[in-house]
Amino acid sequence: MENYSFLFKIIKIKKEANFEISNEKLFFKIWRNKYILNEINYHLRLYNLNYKKKFENCQILYEFIYKDYVKDLTLIGIDENIFNEQFKIPCGILKLSLPNFNREFNIPNIIPSTVIHLKFGDRFNKLLKPGNIPNSIKYLEFGENFNQPLTDTGVIPSSVETIKFGNFNQILKKNDIPFGVRSIEFGSHFDKPINNLPWSITSIKFGNRYGKPFDATSLPLLLTTISGFSSKEPLKNYNIPSVTYLQFDNFYSHKLELDTLPNGLLHLDLSNVVASNFSIEKGVLPKTLQTLKLPFGYSRTLVSGTLPPDLKTLYCYCDSNFKFEGDDVFPSSITDLRFGNDFSQHLNKGTLPSNLRYLELGRCGQPLLNDLLPRKLESLKFVVFNQKIELNQFPNSLKEITFSYDFQQILDINVLPNQLVKLNLGGYNHSLEKGTIPNSVKILKFESFNQILKVGDLPNSLTSLEFEKFDHPIQSNVLPVGLKTLIFDDFNSNFEIDSLPNTLTFLKFNKYKQLIKPGSLPNSIEILNLGYYFNQPLKDIIPSSIISLKLNNSFFYQELKDLPNTLLILYINKIKMDSLLSTIQTKNLIVIKK
Repeated sequence: MENYSFLFKIIKIKKEANFEISNEKLFFKIWRNKYILNEINYHLRLYNLNYKKKFENCQILYEFIYKDYVKDLTLIGIDENIFNEQFKIPCGILKLSLPNFNREFNIPNIIPSTVIHLKFGDRFNKLLKPGNIPNSIKYLEFGENFNQPLTDTGVIPSSVETIKFGNFNQILKKNDIPFGVRSIEFGSHFDKPINNLPWSITSIKFGNRYGKPFDATSLPLLLTTISGFSSKEPLKNYNIPSVTYLQFDNFYSHKLELDTLPNGLLHLDLSNVVASNFSIEKGVLPKTLQTLKLPFGYSRTLVSGTLPPDLKTLYCYCDSNFKFEGDDVFPSSITDLRFGNDFSQHLNKGTLPSNLRYLELGRCGQPLLNDLLPRKLESLKFVVFNQKIELNQFPNSLKEITFSYDFQQILDINVLPNQLVKLNLGGYNHSLEKGTIPNSVKILKFESFNQILKVGDLPNSLTSLEFEKFDHPIQSNVLPVGLKTLIFDDFNSNFEIDSLPNTLTFLKFNKYKQLIKPGSLPNSIEILNLGYYFNQPLKDIIPSSIISLKLNNSFFYQELKDLPNTLLILYINKIKMDSLLSTIQTKNLIVIKK
């Protein structure tokens, strides 16, 4: 029962002040507040469900019953079929995408002033005039084929803050890009001078053909971010003195020298650089650097003193020949360290930085020695790992572990840390015992597990449980009380009427084909996905607590007259929708075609 005590407190105060409120007025006040609340929730649901929509043209949009809730609109029609004088793009749209549009803007103010995000598709390649794009646009994106000169000042309105070009390759005159633009992205064809860009720009992204040398005098004064750097000339730190984020393109082939990188650089991304032509030597990386991504497939040896002393994040998606020398090669400041699939070097105690919080291990073919993993580690992901785990090899600080799909070792009781909150067991497929999974784990995912579950195998701390391969009958009390989310994929076995806990609020089936007995689903479920193969009468099946129901296959042909009144949202296959809608008796139900 809902608590309206605060209303009665107000009434009591008013009575004490000689205000007389009749029982009828009291009822009306309570009813009106609840009615308004329900109306607000109803419209919020409509807004969330219809915020982003696609239509062939504006005429179809105007016929859509929930058109007033659409804010992110994509019109997929071609040219004249999209809009006209009678059916214009309605006001209220915030984001507009025109993937197949390629015509002149011959209708004044066709794009409403409410639009702040405008995206043209790859077909568009028409000359733009001032006023075609409204002065409300903040994000402007052109497709691959747009390559028209910006003939007049004001073609791109002064409201624009972000511009993205496709294969645009025109000379940019002064004021073509208005002051106020902060971010600009060029495509792979652009190779023109950039000396006329406004100094308000803080971020530039180049395509892989831009090979011109950089000169600090030609760059925007506030520039801090450069992506896709591929100059044919060697970079010098005085060319980009204010840049704090730098990403090299794969066409940059020059050696990093002592004077290459700016002294204030914080983030350096070398992942796209051709690894075979690249090496990093001592002293070339600025001491200010906090994030470093090594070249993908990097195979050189990393020696002590190469990495800056204050580095926080390091990505080493390197070649199998990648090596490092010295136990102090990784600064103690690193908190995030990631090795790719091909990493296979043996790790010694003390090699990993002591302040590490997140670790991704590549092809780890060695046992986890005691004290190998830092004591402050919170998250650990194995990419390739199939080693026996012994007691005390994991630090108690760990909150999250993800095992690889090839992990097949038996987990003994108490080997997993007792502070663990999130666990993905990957390829694990052995019987569980009480204590195998610590009683601290709240989120658990099985990828390969397909063993019979006994009472006590799963910890009572679980709130979310996901199975991929599991397919065994579930008995009473196997699933822990307190479980809220349960997801099945291959599961197609029977479960007893009281086997699902009455705390469950989210339940998803995928390939379940068995008949669901009346009363099997607890009256706590709010969101229910019945999977591909569900096709049985709904009477006494759907719990009265349900809010959202998904029937996501074309095999379902049962009547919908027995849906509970609590249901607010129904997802149903659009092929079957028209024939089933007439059987719905639930009021205020929102139906979504999938």
